Amino acid sequence: MLMIDEIFKRFLIKNRNPINVNNPPKIYTGIGARNPKIAVQEIINYISATLAKKDYILYSGGAPGCQTCFEKGCDENYGMKNIFIPWKGYNNSTSPLVSWGRKVTPTSSPLVTKWEQMAPEIRYIHIRNVQMLLGYNLDKPTKFVISWFPYLSYEYGTIMEYAKHFNIPVFNIFIATDLKYFLDHILSKA
Repeated sequence: MLMIDEIFKRFLIKNRNPINVNNPPKIYTGIGARNPKIAVQEIINYISATLAKKDYILYSGGAPGCQTCFEKGCDENYGMKNIFIPWKGYNNSTSPLVSWGRKVTPTSSPLVTKWEQMAPEIRYIHIRNVQMLLGYNLDKPTKFVISWFPYLSYEYGTIMEYAKHFNIPVFNIFIATDLKYFLDHILSKA
């Protein structure tokens, strides 16, 4: 299991703004594999369009595949979104929410083991992944994660570990029972 360094935990607690629990924003995170089939893209568009109509805010990362499908469904219904990108121009995104990973050093806030051995681009992606769960300033967490993964890569495996660490429910709609539960119990009541 991924261990988040104690320094990062202290950083989150110290620098996190209080969350208004009386009126929290309705936020969800949309992620997934880079090669969804057309049928999967249609399901993702349906889910993101429905949530946009219900005033949910999409958190995503601008990666090709499922993330851009979530963004497309949101845009088609004039939904609100925060697209966190690891560097300016990532995947031709025009989002201004560029990862603040350049400000993080291995001694001040390591996120994962072997932080010092990681290329800067990988560090930025890890920071962006945390932002997709907790918001740009780590003070507006997502309510749940919707994903489509037939398998998990290291990059997305870590975001799942972060979600687990922060007690954020994850629905992998690749799994039929997760999809059914999400449609019947979450989307219908959102």
